[in-house]
Amino acid sequence: MMLLKCALSPPIVANQRAIGNHSTVLNRGDNHRSLYNHECTERCEVSLLRTLILSDVHSNLKALTAVIEDAIKCGGFDRLCCLGDIVGYGPDPGQCVKLLRQHEMVSVAGNHHYAAVGKASAEDFNYAAKAAIEWTASNLSPDDARYLSGLPTVITAEPFTLVHGTLRDHLNEYLLE
Repeated sequence: MMLLKCALSPPIVANQRAIGNHSTVLNRGDNHRSLYNHECTERCEVSLLRTLILSDVHSNLKALTAVIEDAIKCGGFDRLCCLGDIVGYGPDPGQCVKLLRQHEMVSVAGNHHYAAVGKASAEDFNYAAKAAIEWTASNLSPDDARYLSGLPTVITAEPFTLVHGTLRDHLNEYLLE
């Protein structure tokens, strides 16, 4: 979804900026031609914000690096939103945290974050997940543990509400349909 606060009919778009005065939300399935359907009588300027949304990195530095490099090749991003679980399973928890923190990022906690820093039990994790989270906990730097421990379970970053699970159970509920 892309929130456009303004558009002109037809819009003047240059360097990811649109001119006009309407509030418009483009949803999945809409195309940028939808911008041409607006009728404005006044002029104002709005920046389009490109957001990279990541989730469940699980300490996989190779995959994380590939995704970020691909996003940059496709035009870049202005901010990064992470839906949790930067750490867990994979071999590079510290490097993944460090790489993501180099970007303008908002992130919510995931269940693996909370288990790795002792804010939640890993008792309900399967054997492999529990072993991985114990290893992760022992391999996080104190700074990374503090960072992960301080992540909220829900963030509103207009036009999004970010959670790892669902709005009902921010950490552990799976949305299957």
